[in-house]
Amino acid sequence: MEASLTACIGAAQHGDLEAFGAVVERFQAMAHAVAYTVLGDAHLAQDAAQEAFIEAFVHLGGLREPVAFPGWFRRVVLKCADRLVRGKAHAQLPLDVAGALASAQPGPAELAETRELQRQIQAGIAALPEPDRQVLLLFYMA
Repeated sequence: MEASLTACIGAAQHGDLEAFGAVVERFQAMAHAVAYTVLGDAHLAQDAAQEAFIEAFVHLGGLREPVAFPGWFRRVVLKCADRLVRGKAHAQLPLDVAGALASAQPGPAELAETRELQRQIQAGIAALPEPDRQVLLLFYMA
């Protein structure tokens, strides 16, 4: 790795934004290419690269050797792309699969069954003698 790039990475580790800008310019194409190989979508790859640069800037102080930046940064890009893949996998679902999933709402048969069960319970409670009905209502309803 060239000495000027090593110097830029070292300066960026100490908070120099211009130096980090030079690092971004130098590694932008690589970050996009690595993310694209994982994601297969240019826009998502651009998002992953941007997230990777943010993460790299935040964690750059933990990099012990500026010479190790290219490999370290490649792993950061891969992690960001992987996060997008996992998020993308959860966000998109084919319509034919989504339609087959059970709804959280009860269906008409379940509603009718629930109403019938409620009616039978109310009839059973009404048939009890008054003291037993009071005990039951106080125990379960109060």
